[in-house]
Amino acid sequence: MRFNMKSVFLFLVGISSSLFASEDLLMKFSEDKWKFESKYETEQFETYLYTIEGESINNWTEILTTTRMPRINITLQSYCANVLSSIQSDYPNVSIDYQIIDKGRTSFFFEWWIENQSENPQHNWIRVVNGENNTFVICYSSKKADAIDFELKESIVNAKILDLCRLNVKNECALYTSYSNQMFSFKIPQIWTYMDSFQESLEAGTVFTHVFLLPEENGVIVIEDFPNSQNSSTYEFLKMELETVRKNSTNSIHVVKMKKEDGSQSVGVVFDPQKVSDVNNIKKFSAYYNYANRAIKFTASASSSMFEAYLPLFKTAFLSLKSKPSELK
Repeated sequence: MRFNMKSVFLFLVGISSSLFASEDLLMKFSEDKWKFESKYETEQFETYLYTIEGESINNWTEILTTTRMPRINITLQSYCANVLSSIQSDYPNVSIDYQIIDKGRTSFFFEWWIENQSENPQHNWIRVVNGENNTFVICYSSKKADAIDFELKESIVNAKILDLCRLNVKNECALYTSYSNQMFSFKIPQIWTYMDSFQESLEAGTVFTHVFLLPEENGVIVIEDFPNSQNSSTYEFLKMELETVRKNSTNSIHVVKMKKEDGSQSVGVVFDPQKVSDVNNIKKFSAYYNYANRAIKFTASASSSMFEAYLPLFKTAFLSLKSKPSELK
């Protein structure tokens, strides 16, 4: 049997508006078992499909799908009832059984199955979750009644929506340690994607660079760890950068004051949009951090439409920078 998105879980009804990129789904599952298969995308929804190693979308025993669409304007229970009705119409001569596992104001979790005596036996677990602007549908389907992935079922239960612009960094972050020199660490949201690290040898010493992507490729974070042989202060670094920018650009610059955990202040700057293409303007936040005889330049760039929403996260990530004293001795 070929995989039929509609018959498994997708019944697009009550769609209210276009997709909002500021919300995403956080769900952990085994990358050793599951591999990304394909993505389907329209103006109304986007669906990611995962199969297990050695299988494909046309030949599967287990399959995982996640869908994001504009928030539905009917109740979750009504939506799921429509899903079941659609499934039953696809299998008119087969008995479809179902059971509600859990339901709440923003989440509805149920299972449906076709008994093993059928020529198309399968068991499906579907969770529908409402965010502020989007609805997410997670579906795990298995044709192997004796080999259910219970770890994945638990992941579906624990999956949650993250507002990419309103993350609580203290609770939703992962600790990143610079593996190139192991001298500093900082905290970033789990959904910021590590992209690359590289190093460059200069006369003054080695420069280490670490690059991260924001979700939906809405921006980039660049961490440059470089020698500070002149023992310059963070204010001096900012002053030099500002002077360089003013020589080459007429864009306005805004100073951003940040309060550290110890009560002291740190300063960064925001550079007004720089046109990088016909359709995209980029704003940039820059700040410096000193440790031992080195300095870190933290640069966060994002599209103008998303920058202000991301700025609190940029500042929080920068303020989480910490050197590792035990390794500096």
